[in-house]
Amino acid sequence: MTNVELTPSSSFNIHKVSKGFGRLQAEIMDAVRRAGQVSANRLAWEVAEKLGHIQRSSVNHPLPSGGLRASFYTSFRRSITLLIGDRKTIKALPRKLQSMDQVVDLYPFMTRDLRIKELRHRLLPHAREYLRTQTSKYNLEENELYLEQRAPEADRASWRTGWLTLEARLCVALANVPSSGLEPWIAILARGREVFVRNWSRYTPNTTSRFRYDGALGELLTAVMANPGGHPRSDAALPGDLLTFYQQCFPDSAVRHVALKSQLHGIWENPALGASRLAVTFKNYLLSVESALVSSLPGHVAGSGEHRLFSRGFPRKPTFDGLLDQLFARDLYRAFEFLSIV
Repeated sequence: MTNVELTPSSSFNIHKVSKGFGRLQAEIMDAVRRAGQVSANRLAWEVAEKLGHIQRSSVNHPLPSGGLRASFYTSFRRSITLLIGDRKTIKALPRKLQSMDQVVDLYPFMTRDLRIKELRHRLLPHAREYLRTQTSKYNLEENELYLEQRAPEADRASWRTGWLTLEARLCVALANVPSSGLEPWIAILARGREVFVRNWSRYTPNTTSRFRYDGALGELLTAVMANPGGHPRSDAALPGDLLTFYQQCFPDSAVRHVALKSQLHGIWENPALGASRLAVTFKNYLLSVESALVSSLPGHVAGSGEHRLFSRGFPRKPTFDGLLDQLFARDLYRAFEFLSIV
């Protein structure tokens, strides 16, 4: 399910729309006008609730069962497509989530299943609190290498050329830098080579450079920008050009998205083969903060002795319901689609 955000035009008048606009399209645009800015996934659930298109089932389950009716969702997506294409009243912008606040706010609606939606509403705030106390699995230094490695071949070749041009300027400029101020610039040279001038191909795991520096290039560049007294006098524009180049290769939005992935990898096991699942330590945390919900899921089997200091025999670990693993899925990492008025 695609996440969409609509922004109304101040001059939009729903009464000027052609006669065939339809009730569903009218509901969408009316909601846009009232809210000012609205996520289409959230809007799909709100409009479905208003028009009676959420199918609910009576089952013995702690979470409400059912979901969006397939016919409604098809019509809803067709209406959005109509607004983008034929009517050209809105335009689409893909954007990836960049923080846990966005995950808590937007991700529950990225499903047509009512149980999963409610599960995420209940548990994602706890995931956010848990991650605030945890260290990310990967740091900025590792994330830079990941971003470079995942970029298209053409981009990587262009970045290499651009970096070598800046590197040549930096080597010339260093002749006018006092020896006491050389260290941060030498670090930038070494780290820049490691990030942008690496041996890599699709057929070999060799992603190392002959150069190595323990530190992230973004942090090194930010540090030298904060110290104007240490800038090379012969090329005053160079520090700014280096930082601009870095931000063009690794925009803040991309850096934040990968940082979010690094956080989530600490609680989400993502094997190369097989289904992804939540780490057991995180499931135990959810059990401790939402015991009533987690323990009442049909597939949950309570453990024995897991909370006691001493117990006879071997304690049995709890077995968690498979629905718990639906808290996160790979679609969390995809680009969500946002819309705005043309």
